[in-house]
Amino acid sequence: MLRKSFTAGLDLDNAQRAEHPIMHELRQWIERRLSHRLLVNRPVLVLQGTQVQSGLLWDLSESGFGLSRVSGLVTGAIVSATTHDGDVFEGRVVWIDGGRAGVSMNSQS
Repeated sequence: MLRKSFTAGLDLDNAQRAEHPIMHELRQWIERRLSHRLLVNRPVLVLQGTQVQSGLLWDLSESGFGLSRVSGLVTGAIVSATTHDGDVFEGRVVWIDGGRAGVSMNSQS
C-alpha cells in the first residue's frame, strides 16, 4: 500500500513501478530502518566543528544514532556526541528535521 502510494500519480504498470527510481529510494529507506534501534534518551554534548551544544542521544543502532534538542547542525557535517559517562559516538549528519537529526556512523559520503 505504501509503495503504491509513492508512485500513484505516475502512469506506470506494476513492472515499471517496481523499477522506478523512487522505489529504489524507498527500498533503501526501509532497509535502513531494519537495523535494530535501542532507545537511549541520554543527555549528551554535541560537537560540530567548534560548536558545542547540549542535546539528547535519542536512539542508537549499529549503523548510527539519533539526536534531539539540537540546532544548527549541517547535513554532511561530522559530529560527535559525548555522554556524561564519557561514551563518545561520532558520525556524519545524514538528515535534519527541526530539532532532530540522524547521524550515520558508517557513512562514506
